[in-house]
Amino acid sequence: MNQFLYIGRETVALSNPDGFFPLLDKLTDPKAYIFSQSLAPEALYQAGISLAVTTGIIQDVNDAVEVEMNLALHAATPKIEAFYQHYEENHNSSKGTSCGSWVDWYGEIVCDIESLVQLVGHETIDSSEKETTELYVN
Repeated sequence: MNQFLYIGRETVALSNPDGFFPLLDKLTDPKAYIFSQSLAPEALYQAGISLAVTTGIIQDVNDAVEVEMNLALHAATPKIEAFYQHYEENHNSSKGTSCGSWVDWYGEIVCDIESLVQLVGHETIDSSEKETTELYVN
């Protein structure tokens, strides 16, 4: 993966905190086809910025300038380093390293959806959709 996937999404989140996960979804979407190409780093960077602009995650010219300035200043680097350090200290030798993907659920490492459902309950996992519907119904 390209560095933009890591650094870019954190940098975009500095100017649009709500854009972190939508940008992550867009950047990793196989239909976007950005990172599966063998492009030069500059082309990947431009494609990532373009995707953030076309999807509305970066909403205006001022936001785009702010993101580019923050990328140049490496403004998100301390946050990324803090996350990396937290991972190294707390999870690098956990059983999560043997999983492809894992969840840290209040200190317990869970490697599969079945175990996660047992821990949190089916209602909790699907509750955001139900709560939204109930808010509009009442």
